[in-house]
Amino acid sequence: MNKIIGSKDWVIVIWVFLAIFCASGPVFSQNTPSDSAQTAFNDSIRLPMPEAVAMERINITRNYMTALGAWGLVNVVQGSISATNTVGPEHYFHQMSAYFNAVNVGIAAVGFLGIKKQLLKTNTLASEIQAQQKIQKILLINSALDLGYFGIGLLMRNSGIKNQNDKIQGYGGSIMLQGAFLLVYDLLQFGAHRKNGKKLGQKFGIWTLGPTSTGMGLAYRF
Repeated sequence: MNKIIGSKDWVIVIWVFLAIFCASGPVFSQNTPSDSAQTAFNDSIRLPMPEAVAMERINITRNYMTALGAWGLVNVVQGSISATNTVGPEHYFHQMSAYFNAVNVGIAAVGFLGIKKQLLKTNTLASEIQAQQKIQKILLINSALDLGYFGIGLLMRNSGIKNQNDKIQGYGGSIMLQGAFLLVYDLLQFGAHRKNGKKLGQKFGIWTLGPTSTGMGLAYRF
């Protein structure tokens, strides 16, 4: 993506983030739940296994929100500094990086508030299955949006180059990079949550939550 992404400053940004990302260990911080979980068939019974899966889901979310917040802060700071020291497409590239990641920092902050609420909830088998399905669907939708960001950025960048518009070119290159990062970020997070959610099926068989003649219910398949 020409010299914009190859700039020395941006290489430093990426390495700083990778150091923070690895230190927080969002991908490898999987806790092993206790094997003392008891089989149960009633939605109202609080189970050790759902509780353990819920706590691991919260830990995964916390780690990835930390990574997103770190990426956002590094980009805001670096983008703001570099935007004042560059001209042309590179100036707008860094400017958009700062703008884009101010939103990411806000999303991370909201995510941490959501984690606090989740810690106060009582987790049952039904509620945990529902929570796992919800977060996995959200991450898949986010991944599709990330592809959209990348595609829009590519179109903007090519249009900027063709029309010699430094702002559109720089903004497009930045959106491409941010979309690519978020795509990898969301897919990794989806994999971590999916792996954690499978523990419910491994211990209790295959459970699904859906409508019944009397309301919502659980179906069990051996």
